[in-house]
Amino acid sequence: MEDAPSAEPGAAPVRDDSEDEDIEEMIYLFIQARLKEFWEQGFMILRSTIPLSIINDTLSKIIAADAANSPHSGSRSLQFNNIFKEVGVSFDNKRQQAPLSQAYRELKNSGKALAKQFHMRWQPKQWVVLKSLPNGDEQDPHFDYTKFEINNAQKKYPQTIQAGMMIGLMENSKLIVYRGCFSEADPLKRMELTFGPGDCIIFRGDLVHCGAAFNMMNYRIHCMLLVKGIDWQQDLTELATSPKFKCDFCAYMASTRLKVRNHRKSCVGNPRHRELAERDRARNEQGRMCEICNVFFPKRNSFYKHRQRRHAGVAV
Repeated sequence: MEDAPSAEPGAAPVRDDSEDEDIEEMIYLFIQARLKEFWEQGFMILRSTIPLSIINDTLSKIIAADAANSPHSGSRSLQFNNIFKEVGVSFDNKRQQAPLSQAYRELKNSGKALAKQFHMRWQPKQWVVLKSLPNGDEQDPHFDYTKFEINNAQKKYPQTIQAGMMIGLMENSKLIVYRGCFSEADPLKRMELTFGPGDCIIFRGDLVHCGAAFNMMNYRIHCMLLVKGIDWQQDLTELATSPKFKCDFCAYMASTRLKVRNHRKSCVGNPRHRELAERDRARNEQGRMCEICNVFFPKRNSFYKHRQRRHAGVAV
C-alpha cells in the first residue's frame, strides 16, 4: 500500500469541506433561534456582533465631536437635539440624539451587514447617536412605527416587519421593552435590557418599548430598519396605551374587557379554571386552517401564534 501524499513544507493545512458545512449549519441554527425570539417576544439580543475596533473608533469620534460643541469651540461636529419624554407633549433635555454622518460609515456598514443576515428586505436608515445624561426620566412607552406602516409591510410582504436596532458603545447601556406586547404596555411585561460595547438589540417595529433612565453619561447607536418598498414617515411615534381593565381574580390587566374575559377562563384564581381549561384543551385539539397560507395547524394555539407573527393586522 502506498503512503498518502504528505503536504509540502510550509503549505497551508487542507480544510475539510465538512468543517465548513458544520459552521454553516451552526450559523443557520443560531439565526433561526434568534428570529424565533424576535417574532415571539419582540426582540433579539446579539452579543459581541460589532468588532470592538469599530466600536472604540466610533465612541472616540463621538466624544471628540460632542466636546467640539462646547461654547468655547468654533466647530459643531454633532448637532444634538432633545428627544421626547411624553409622546407629543414634552421633551427631555437629558435625553438627546444627533444624526451620524458618513464619517461613521464603517459602523454603518457593519450594522447593515448584520441586519441583512436576518432579513434581506431590511434597510438601515436614520442612524443617530443617543446621548443620555444622569438623572433623566424614563420615556413614555411607545412604538417607533405607526400601525398603518406595520400593516402595509405585512400585507405586501408576509413574514416581514419593520424593526429598530440599538448598538452598544459603552457598558451598562439600557433599553426598556414590554416583552411580547404589540398593542399595549402591560406593566407586568416590562423588562430592562442591558447591553455593552459591540452588543446589538433588534426589536420589532410594533414592540412597546421606551428609553431608560441613566445614572451616568451614556452614548449608544440607534437606527431604523425599514422594509424596502414600504413608505415611512420620519419621526412619527405612537403612544402605547396602558391596560384599563383588571381581572377579578388576579393582577392581570388589559385594554379591553374581552381580553380580560378570555384571561379569566384560565386564571388560576378562578374557581372554574380547571373546568374551563379542559374545555379549551378539547377545542385546541380540533386544529385550525390558516386561510391566508392555506396551511392546516393541528393545534389552534399554533395557528393563533402563527397568525400573530405572520399576519398581524391582516383581516381574515
